[in-house]
Order: sequence, then C-alpha cells, then structure tokens
Amino acid sequence: MKYLYWVYCIGVLISSHNLFAQNMFEPKNNMTIYNMDNTALAFPFLGGLNNPQFSMGDFDDDGVNDLLVFDRADNRICTFLNAGISDSIAYQYVPAYAANFPAIENWALLIDYNCDGISDLFTGYDDGISVYDGYFNADNMLCFTLTINKLSDVDGNALYVQYFDLPAITDMDNDGDIDFLIAAETGDLMVLYENDDDTCTGFNLSVATSCWGNIIESQTYNSLILDYDCGELLPPTTNPVLAEKQVHVGSTILALDIDGDLDKDILLGNLGYFNLVLGINEGTLNHALITSQDTIFPYYSDKPAFMDGFLAAYSIDVNNDNLLDIVAAPSRVAQCEDYACAWYYQNTPDASTPYTFKSNTFLVSDMIDVGRTACPRFFDYNGDGLLDLLIGNFAYYNDDFTATSSITLYENVGTMLQADFQLITRDYMDISGQLGDAAYVYQPTFGDMDGDGDEDMLIGDFAGQLHLFLNTPNATGVANFTIDSTYYQGIDVGKHACPQLFDVDGDDLLDLVVGNKSGRLHFFHNIGTSNHPIFDNSSDFWGAVDVRVPGFLTGYATPYLYRNPNTDSLLLLVGSEMGAIHAYTAIEDSIFTGAFTLIDNNFGHTHVGRQSNAVLVDIDNNNRLDLIVGTYRGGINCFESPDTSVVSVTNLPIQTLAISHQTFLNSLKISYTNQLSDVLQVQIFSASGNCILQQSLNSETTTINTSAWLTGLYIGIIRGKNYAYSFKYIK
Repeated sequence: MKYLYWVYCIGVLISSHNLFAQNMFEPKNNMTIYNMDNTALAFPFLGGLNNPQFSMGDFDDDGVNDLLVFDRADNRICTFLNAGISDSIAYQYVPAYAANFPAIENWALLIDYNCDGISDLFTGYDDGISVYDGYFNADNMLCFTLTINKLSDVDGNALYVQYFDLPAITDMDNDGDIDFLIAAETGDLMVLYENDDDTCTGFNLSVATSCWGNIIESQTYNSLILDYDCGELLPPTTNPVLAEKQVHVGSTILALDIDGDLDKDILLGNLGYFNLVLGINEGTLNHALITSQDTIFPYYSDKPAFMDGFLAAYSIDVNNDNLLDIVAAPSRVAQCEDYACAWYYQNTPDASTPYTFKSNTFLVSDMIDVGRTACPRFFDYNGDGLLDLLIGNFAYYNDDFTATSSITLYENVGTMLQADFQLITRDYMDISGQLGDAAYVYQPTFGDMDGDGDEDMLIGDFAGQLHLFLNTPNATGVANFTIDSTYYQGIDVGKHACPQLFDVDGDDLLDLVVGNKSGRLHFFHNIGTSNHPIFDNSSDFWGAVDVRVPGFLTGYATPYLYRNPNTDSLLLLVGSEMGAIHAYTAIEDSIFTGAFTLIDNNFGHTHVGRQSNAVLVDIDNNNRLDLIVGTYRGGINCFESPDTSVVSVTNLPIQTLAISHQTFLNSLKISYTNQLSDVLQVQIFSASGNCILQQSLNSETTTINTSAWLTGLYIGIIRGKNYAYSFKYIK
C-alpha cells in the first residue's frame, strides 16, 4: 500500500508517547474543498448533518442573531456566527462558541424567556424540560447557567415531553411571556401550559387546555381531525375517539402566526409519517380553534416538505430580511433522509405563496457529507503523485425510501505542499452496481494484493465480510477497480467490518486488521506471498483492544495503523461508537500474543460525535501531522498538530533550494542546489509503507543503487530544516 502521507512520512521529531498523550491537534483550515461546479465549500469539515435542529440567538453580543444547529443524531452542537448582511445568507462556522453550551440531549431551542435581551436555552431532559439562563462572559461570549433542572407547573407536576417529541415554546397568547404547547401524554391531543408570570422573569405555569385547537391527530393519516368536541375530555379508555390511541407515537410542534392574524397556527410532524401538517387557527388568543389544514405543506410548492424521518419544522430568519423562514428536518435518528435533510423555505411577501422552496440541503451543501457514517481513506486514484480522498459510507437515503452505499471521491487538485480537493463523484466505480445486493456499508482499504505494482481495494461491509476489487489502471495510471472476489477468503468478523491492509510485522507482506461492531479487532497474518496473500486468522481479540463503553454491547471499532519512519515504531488508533479515538503502542511486542498499551483513550481530544473513523496523514508536507476523522453524521473533521518547530516552505524564497531526480532501471539519481547549506535527508518507502532507506545527502549529486529492490512503486521524501520534496520511483 502506498502510505506516502498516511504513515507520517516526513515525521514530527517528537516521541510518540508525548505526542499522543497530549492535546496536540487543532482545527485545520488551510485547505479548500470544491464542489463539482468549482464552488468552494464554506465549512467543509463541520462533520455532516443528519437530524439538525435550528434556532437563533446572539452568541457574541453584537446585536445580530447567530445560528445554533443541534444534531440529535449524536447530540452535536454547531455554532455559526451571522454576518447580518441584509437579504443574504452569510454564516461562519465558529466552534469556539459551542464550547460554552452545556451537554444537550434530544432537542435544544434558544428563546429569551426572562426579557433580558439574552437568549436562554431550553433542552430535553428525562422526558421533561431543562432551562438554562443565558449570559455574556467577559469575552462577550454567550454562556449558560442551569436554572431549572426539570420544569414544573404550579402544582409541582413536571411538564412531560417524551425524548422524541419537540414542544412549541413561544408566547401563545401575546401577553409577553413564554407558554408551552406540548403533545399530550396519552392520545394525540395538545396541551397548552399558560404562563401567568407578569414579571417576565420566570414561570407560573398551569394547564389552560388539554385539547388545544379542538383537534386530534388522525390514527390513519398524518392529518388533523378538526372541530373535535373536547367536552370534559373523558378518560381515553372511555372516550370512543381516543380509545385506540393509548400509545403516544410522537409529535413535533411549531407554533407560529403564519397567516398574520396575530394568533398562533401550528406546523405538526408525526413519528409515523413523512409530511408536515399546517393547522390554521381561526379562534381567539384565549381559545384556539383550528378550522382548516394543509396536509402537504406547503401545498402550493412543487417541493412540499416530504421525507422519511419524522419531520420537524423550525422558524428562523435564514437570510436576514426580518421575515421568519421555515427549515424542515428529520427528527428520527437512523432510517431517515441523511443528506437532503434540511429543507429551507424562504418567507416571501407573496400572500398566495408565502413560503418558497430554496434548498433541501441548507448548510449541508457547504460541507463534506456522504449521508451516514463516513469512512475516510487516502489513495492516489489518478497516478499524479497526490493522495486523493475517498470516503465510504453506510448509505445515502434515496427518494424511494431505500438506501444505497457508495464511495465518494474527492480529487486532490492542489500540490505536494498545499492540498485542496474537488468532488468528482459520489459513486466511485459503481461499487453498489458491481456488488449488487451482496453488501452495503462500504469501508475501503488499499494495497497491492496481486503483486502487479498497483494498489487494489478491499471493502468491508455491514455483514462483516470483505470484498476484493483488483485494479487494472489505464495507460495514464488512472485506477480501474473491478470485483474479483465477494466474501473474500471466507473472512467474516461479525458485523460492520472495517479493514486496514498494513505490513504489521515488517516482512514486506500486507497483513490485515479488521474492526467490527463488537468493538474488538481481528488480526489476519499474511502467510502467503506478495502476489497471493493468505490471511491467517491469528487473533479475534487482537491486542486485547475493546473500545466499548462499559455496559454497552457494541463498540464499532475502526482501526488505523501507522509506522513512524524515524523510530520504526507502530501506533494504533481505534475509533469507537461513542466517538473517542483510542491510541495504543507496544504493538511490535504483542503482534501475536498479549495486550497493547493504551496511552490515550481520547486521542487528540478531538471528540467529534459518534462512530469516529480516523486517519493520520501529513497531506501538505509541512511536518505537521493531520488527523482526519469521519463521523456517524456522514461528514469529515480535519485537525492538525500545532507543532511549529519546522518553518513552512512558503516563508522561504523559492530559489533557495532546487531538487531534481532521475530514475533508471537499477538506480535513482538525486541532484540539488542548496544555497542555505541545509543538511538534507532522503527517505524511501515501499508500497507497503516500510521505510527501506534513510540517509543523508552529503553531496549535490547522489546515486542510489536500486538493483536489490523489488519491482513496484516507491515513494521518496527529501527534507531539510526548511524544506520538503516528494517524488515517486517505479521499478
């Protein structure tokens, strides 16, 4: 396998224990990622979105409402500063503000309940509601203090909001304080808790009605039964309408004045259906009466909000025109739309069509997002010497409510010293077409499996099996993968196979490490040859690695091995279901027996959400180790070691150092002109990632004898104090 950057070829000169036991990584922001149409992504490494929730509040005390996105798929908090430019969408992703939020579960809404002009935070907690008061710290950053652990009414009864529900929290009667409209605990009625706090400083809640709007949700369709005679509300067991509705199935509620008559209408989502229902309120401020409904909201649009995943609607001013727009998103975690998951409807002055569909990928289209569960790997697909980014996934959810797994290709369109990437295809090599129904969930790894000098592809799948694709590149070196073997060598590791091909024992043969759903690693030692590997199941509990959280049955282990060329030592990173990346050393002493040494169970302190899948790479040859992490939400996070002991080449005059190389059948000639008198070193790596040569360049022309080298691809790195130069050599 070509590990030019995977194995940290240039090498940060620091001991692995010190490096990995400390927080050595920070967000990497110097790469540009392009869409197919050459537009640059605004926040490519946010990490993807699956179940986003939207609300707004001022994060930096500048008088402009910023944007909070909470993704309930893995309780991820994302904070965006709003430039506040009139009639424009201009958000900057600034994760520093997210650090001031408390841990959140299930749902989150920003609302100023105490009239101090500062957004407060309402969140789900234990089938109830927690309240946090907002304040600005000395740095003018929005922070929070827990005020109410579980909100109750005047009788001490906690407001009941099931974890999958979303309540409406707003002033329902226009009296200046915040009320609560929630789904009833039984049946599909809505309960209004009215706040009688005249001081606008707290809550004095009591049930105003248990049958708000005189409606109930239909049992058969996601629609409303209008003009329901609430009466005295007989108990559900005796009420003929409610008799069959003992189990609350889930509701999301947005209350807003959609028709401009000053009372609150509702947008309702239901757990069992794909649509939003708009209920129009023709009652009074003190007695709501829903008299009409739109069951395919907005009915006048050619793109009504319709997707699998228990829709919820959010009312925010997306484009700074002082009109509240609507964004719809799936609320159910898993088995839902996971890419086109944020449908933005702009509020327009046209009374006949007040909400105009603008995008079903609001924010998502400005980040790397491959649906659900991203598995990043690097591979030079076009033979230009630059590593490209390939991302396997669990699946994209399709319009027909099926799911399709694929591999997404981002081509490296930068240089050796400045990596930039462009989206080429979301279905690289039509893997699903080649495999048919044989597998889904694609986790690729690359290595030469047939000894022909190019890298082949091995894919792990949901069922725990592996599939081999052989590479027959074209005349210009562009890879072409075709299926060679399904259920490769009968290997089955249970569920969610995540493989890595790597020469673990340094014998120039690729071995195989496979993580699985159980949180453990399988090790398959290669006892065959370079052109006919035979993978022996040497261990199904390799290194005693288990990344499960105590009490959990699953761990979703995703291994990544790298060899430090300076010390020849191995480091093992293992991503996990809960998102922590575990780092292990002492691999060489325990390849076949014994346990590895856990040196860090939160590698880099870069926790980015569930099901982390990590790769180490110095993608731009700046002597800084990059950490690329895939997430459950289908996105990528990118971090960089802040080590600055090596000066960037961009600070040097370009003419200070000139290097060239010439390749011959049995020799490699390196020439350079060094005006800085740097001490230069050359390192040569085999396709399997081993450093086969390391020496100083003591003269301006050096010839290296390659007669004893095996046929294949080699990668060279020449570096000095202030310079790095990469090249490839094919024998």
